[in-house]
Amino acid sequence: MNTVRFEIPEAGIVFEAPDGWSFVGKMGTLDQGRVEYNYTHDHVRGNGRAVNPAIIVTVDKGSWFDDEKNYLEEKIQFYEAMDDRIEKTHPPGDKHNPLKIKAYYSEGISGDPENPFGERFILITFWTEKAGFHMEIHTSGNDLKAAYEAYNAMLKSIRKI
Repeated sequence: MNTVRFEIPEAGIVFEAPDGWSFVGKMGTLDQGRVEYNYTHDHVRGNGRAVNPAIIVTVDKGSWFDDEKNYLEEKIQFYEAMDDRIEKTHPPGDKHNPLKIKAYYSEGISGDPENPFGERFILITFWTEKAGFHMEIHTSGNDLKAAYEAYNAMLKSIRKI
């Protein structure tokens, strides 16, 4: 399987996405408090409509949060306020957490499950005193099932530089 390598220098993280993902842009700086990286992929089949998969990586200034638990809670509250639902969160080391780095792995639904925009959502978070890191992956449930091995390989590829 061909992959594309992406680096997030502010967080000291690198990951390899399946071929076809492309970098869209970067906004902000960590000195300003936040930096965001955006990636996209071709449309995939969703629940009655085409879905444009996206990966959004945000690095927040670490001093904005008290600790790792506070950072995770803040992120979950933020996404729930935007009508995303976190169904389950797996701490580092949990047998259902596919990550090789020490980070929380959450799964849920993006948008309201009652309307056709409700699709799958994966959230990865970790915090250090320097920076908080969260990576959100949005795609369709159909795509997640069809490309399960590719997504799993991408999650396992997330590592420190």
